[in-house]
Amino acid sequence: MGAQSRVRPNRIPLWIACAAAMLSTPGAVHASGSKYRLQVVRADGAGSCPSASDIERDVSRRLRRHPFSEAGERGIDVVLERSDGKWQAKLYLRVDAGDADAARLIESDAAECAELGKAVALAVALAIAPELPAEPEPEPKPEPVCPPPRLVAAPPKASLHGAAALRLLFSPNVLPHRSFGSALSVSLRGDLVGANFGGFFYPESELQQAAAQLGFGISAAFASGCLWARTREPQVWSCIGARAGLLHAVVYAPEPNRPGDHFWWAASSELGLRQQLFGRVFFELGAAAVFPLLRQRFEVEASPATVGTGVPAVTRLVYEQGPAVVEGFLGLGLHLD
Repeated sequence: MGAQSRVRPNRIPLWIACAAAMLSTPGAVHASGSKYRLQVVRADGAGSCPSASDIERDVSRRLRRHPFSEAGERGIDVVLERSDGKWQAKLYLRVDAGDADAARLIESDAAECAELGKAVALAVALAIAPELPAEPEPEPKPEPVCPPPRLVAAPPKASLHGAAALRLLFSPNVLPHRSFGSALSVSLRGDLVGANFGGFFYPESELQQAAAQLGFGISAAFASGCLWARTREPQVWSCIGARAGLLHAVVYAPEPNRPGDHFWWAASSELGLRQQLFGRVFFELGAAAVFPLLRQRFEVEASPATVGTGVPAVTRLVYEQGPAVVEGFLGLGLHLD
């Protein structure tokens, strides 16, 4: 038996160690068409090591041909065993009948014998074809990429929002004196535009003069188109619209010239702010400018006792609405959607 050399596949690159061992053996280069006899012996404790057929398949895969035959003129014997806690493979390469055996020893500290089997297959392949190129390292498999989460469209929000509010009104000049009133306002809006409508009422405000005692009030409806700012809280809006209703005139003394209700209408511009309090309840405040398009005049006739007998009655102006009215409001409301 020839001298042995050791190759430890788990300490140096496996194919480099085996190739160096094979190429350093005289007569290691053989005809590519030669056939070989492979014999594998698994000693005690090496029952889990690869069999001869396993090693033949591995060598044939590496060489891309099947170089083994029972009638082969060259022999390769492999003895696999477990010794001193290590896996060992002894390779005997019988190139020619007259040559001495070239023996090689391969050891592995791996837990399983499979690693030793791979080293043996590579050593046998290099013994048959020393020019065998190194087997490329397998490319790592790409990690599976999880598909992106499927986005579920949120249910569409209501495109129309409704709200109703009760308002307390105050105006310094809608009637002859500072006056408080009340209103019911209903608004419908989309994301940007909307409408506002409702009604309001100012109770009678008394006008006391030396020659007359009168009372004035207003009840009317309103409607307007509005723009809503793209803000979340507080919400801000601006409206332009019209008001139409009745201006009530009550004359207590003297004799009224035109008593009763009189048609009244006006243009209006409004700016408001709305803040949610809790749930669907909100608070709002704002101001409006009102421009009467029909300004009623109220006159009284002086009694004969005032101007004297035989003198025609005198008509005197006691109240006429101004060209512009200022109004403020505070409200408490409820979202309807």
